[in-house]
Amino acid sequence: MVFSPVFILTLVVNVLFWSGAQVLFPVMPLYIASLGGTPSDNGLATLATAGTAVVARLFIGALADRLGRKPVILLGGICGAVVPLLYGASHALLPLVAARALAGIGIAAFTTGFQALLADLVPPEKRGEAFGWGGNSAALASLLGPITGAWIILRWGFLPAFGLAAFSGALCAFAALFIREPPGGARQATGSLPLQGMRETLALHSVRMSVIATCPLGLAFGTIFTFWPLVAQQNHLNTAGVFYSVYALGMLAVQTLAGRLSDRIGRTRVLLPGMLLAGVALAMIPAARSDAASLLVAFACGAGLGIARTAIDALALDGVPGALRGTAVAIEFTNIDLWVGLGSALMGSLAGLAGYSAAYAVAGITCIATAGVLVAVRRQTPAT
Repeated sequence: MVFSPVFILTLVVNVLFWSGAQVLFPVMPLYIASLGGTPSDNGLATLATAGTAVVARLFIGALADRLGRKPVILLGGICGAVVPLLYGASHALLPLVAARALAGIGIAAFTTGFQALLADLVPPEKRGEAFGWGGNSAALASLLGPITGAWIILRWGFLPAFGLAAFSGALCAFAALFIREPPGGARQATGSLPLQGMRETLALHSVRMSVIATCPLGLAFGTIFTFWPLVAQQNHLNTAGVFYSVYALGMLAVQTLAGRLSDRIGRTRVLLPGMLLAGVALAMIPAARSDAASLLVAFACGAGLGIARTAIDALALDGVPGALRGTAVAIEFTNIDLWVGLGSALMGSLAGLAGYSAAYAVAGITCIATAGVLVAVRRQTPAT
C-alpha cells in the first residue's frame, strides 16, 4: 500500500482540480457552437489550451524541480478558479480562445506538480500503483463531472456550469495550501531556465520510450474530448455527458491493477495491450448508433487508455533522479499536450472534410501502429 496522509490529501486536491475541469468537457464544444463556432473552431480552442501548456511546461518543469511541487500545484488551482469565470464573460470566439490559452497554463502547472509529487511520496517499486491511484482520483472526477455539466446546461444554461467549475478550482487551491512536501522538496537544480536538465533527462531510455508512447495518447484524448458531444448530437444520442462518466468507469476498473502489474512485470508489457484496446475502441466510436453501443465503446476506451496511461506515467519516471522529476513529467506531458492540440486541429479539419468516422479511425490506427513500434523497440531492450 502507498497511502499516507499527504498522499491522500494530494489525491483529494487532484479530484477537486479535475472536477472543475471535467464539468466543462461536454459544455465547451456546445458553448463554442452556440457562439457560431465550427468543428475547426473547437479544434482551435483545444489547440490554444494545449499550445500554451506546451510552452508553459518548459518553465514549469524546471520550477517544480527548483522550488518544489506545491507552488506549481497552487498555480494550477488558482487558474482553475479564474479561467471558468473568463469563459462565462466571453461572448465571442476570440476572447474564449484566449481564456482557453490561459487554461493551458493552469493544467500544465497542476499536472506537472502533481505527478512529480506522487513520485516523491512513494518508493520506486510502488510507483506504478501510486500512479494507478492518481489516475483513479482523476477518473473519479470524470465519473461525475461531465454528466453534472451536461445536466446543468440542460436545466440552467452555461453560466452555472462555469460557476461550479470555478468553485471547484477555488477549493483545489485552498486544499493545496495544506500539502507538506517530503524533505528535499526544493531542489538545488543546475543549468539555465527554462531548459535546465532537459538534455540529461531525454538521455534516459525510459523517458524516450514514454515520449513515443504518449504520441497516440495525446491524439486519442484530443479526439475524444473535442468531438464526442458533436458526434452524439449528429447521431441523435442522449449520452453526450454520460459517455465521459462511463469512460471514467472503464479507467477506474483497471488503473490500480494496471499500475501494480507494471510494478511486477514491466511497463511495456502492460501498456501494449492497453494501446491495442484503445485503438480498436476509438475507431468504433462513430459507429455507435445507439445509446447502449456508445456507452460500451466509452468503457472500452477508458479501460484501454487507462491501462496504457498508468504504465506510461510510471515508465516516464523510472530511473529519473528526484532533482529531474519535474522536468521528466514536463517532457511527458508536453508531448501529450502537443498531440492533443495538433491532433485536435488536424482531426477537426479531417472531420470537416471526411466526417467524424475518418477522424476517429485515424486516431485508432495511430494507437495500434505505435504499439507495433514499441514492440520493435522492446525487442532491443527486453528489460523495459
